Amino acid sequence: MMQPKHTKRRLIFILVLCVFCALAAVFGRMKREDNFPIDIVYTWVDGNDPQWAAKKNYWQKEYGIYQPEVAGPARYRDREELKYSLRSVEENLPWVRTIFIVTDNQTPKWLNTQHPKIRMVDHKDIFPADALPVFNSLAIETRLPFIPGLAEHFIYFNDDIFINKKLGRDFFFTQEGLPIYYSDIRVYKEKERVLSLPGNERNRVMYEKGKKILEDIYKIDWNDVPAYGDTHSVTPYRKSDFLENITILGDLWTKTTYSKFRDVNNASRGLFELPDHMKGKNVIKDALNIPGKCGVAGKLIMSNLSDLETEDPCTFCLNDTPLLSEEASAAQINYLRKRFPRKSSFEL
Repeated sequence: MMQPKHTKRRLIFILVLCVFCALAAVFGRMKREDNFPIDIVYTWVDGNDPQWAAKKNYWQKEYGIYQPEVAGPARYRDREELKYSLRSVEENLPWVRTIFIVTDNQTPKWLNTQHPKIRMVDHKDIFPADALPVFNSLAIETRLPFIPGLAEHFIYFNDDIFINKKLGRDFFFTQEGLPIYYSDIRVYKEKERVLSLPGNERNRVMYEKGKKILEDIYKIDWNDVPAYGDTHSVTPYRKSDFLENITILGDLWTKTTYSKFRDVNNASRGLFELPDHMKGKNVIKDALNIPGKCGVAGKLIMSNLSDLETEDPCTFCLNDTPLLSEEASAAQINYLRKRFPRKSSFEL
């Protein structure tokens, strides 16, 4: 039985309408995802630079700082990790707008500073003059939102963090612009035990002081705070949230800014993030359950490099600490040379 012409026309109209709506949804989503720029911020130091080392040693002696975990060579030595991290960014995050590299009047000898995406930022550009010089990464991190020209949405890198595969903007921010924080709940559950171990006294005091300040501000029960733990990964932020937390943390933030070396009165970056977690200003996801992307959001590697193959992380960190042997350090760098062999456009 033949269908009336008007029925056929109606079916064609409905089909065309469905296709149009589907295309509109796709392009609308693309537009929403692309409606804000995203920058990257690195902090970097070359502890092998004799001039910088002399300055650091002078102030270290003035302050009587000798603990390796506070001011030892592992905190500052340059193994050219930044070169390989930038290779991983160019390969896997081509959509990034600008890459800011924060340093103390230093420039990597291999870096193409004329590259349109690269911006060097000196400490004097973001610190009060009376806080300089500074040799404390925690202090430097308090000044990130003061980088001139920094986008509202940015991703913070240490120079020993690498992007292991192609990731879209939606790995770091929701369509509405909320930062996505990947949490390793195992780390969170272990935090109190780890901080009680010998050698962690300084970190434990910092952690407890920070908790007390937030308890006084929010009158909170810590059982109500979303469980989260550091994944040694890149961290996305909104500049406006970061600036708001300066007011929330007040004197603790200021004391950290003015601490030339790490101190028990400092606040770690993890503490800066707590107000955002409690106020729902970011999205917390399980770092161990990322369907369709990778096995782990962030992976800390010391000696067991085979974890990079078995766990298939989206990002990984080759951490340099006073406990890392020379053999393990050499193995890490050899791995990077093989993993990211292609010279990036960021290099001379």
